[in-house]
Amino acid sequence: MSARYKYSFIHSIEGTHEVVYAPQEWAEDEAFWERSTTYWGVFRSFSTKELSFIKGDATWLKNISDTYGTEAECSFKVEFLNTVNYTYENLYNGIIDFSTYKYVEGDTGTFVKVQIIDDSFINTIKTREATNVNLFKLVDLNGDAITPFTHESSQIIVPQKNYIFKATYICLNQLK
Repeated sequence: MSARYKYSFIHSIEGTHEVVYAPQEWAEDEAFWERSTTYWGVFRSFSTKELSFIKGDATWLKNISDTYGTEAECSFKVEFLNTVNYTYENLYNGIIDFSTYKYVEGDTGTFVKVQIIDDSFINTIKTREATNVNLFKLVDLNGDAITPFTHESSQIIVPQKNYIFKATYICLNQLK
């Protein structure tokens, strides 16, 4: 019988570490869907953002924190067992925020508490909502040049497809 959930840490240099013991708060960290009137949609959310890891998993996180500091690029992945085809499917991806890292050695043992930042598309949108975008600028957010639109370049070619779409440019002043 396989476990219902599989947990793992993925570090950009150290690789993947299979988490042996489930995070202590995972039973309460259920996913739910909530409607956002700000972003006009229904998005995934989680009840808690901070998880505790024990024993060897805590030691692994401590080594990453000691070696790479608060800027460590490490993520936390949860997969669940699909009982229809008996394969693990991705349930949750999160980024470990080492700036919230707490290592505790106590009578009950050692554990690490860290916050997990949801690594979903909506989080990408929310973190960029304050970015001002000048629509008339000819560079993108990364500083790369954008080709200006002209009547000569009104053709859109989709790479690796044989479709060619032609656009018609209508000036709003001509519609009055």
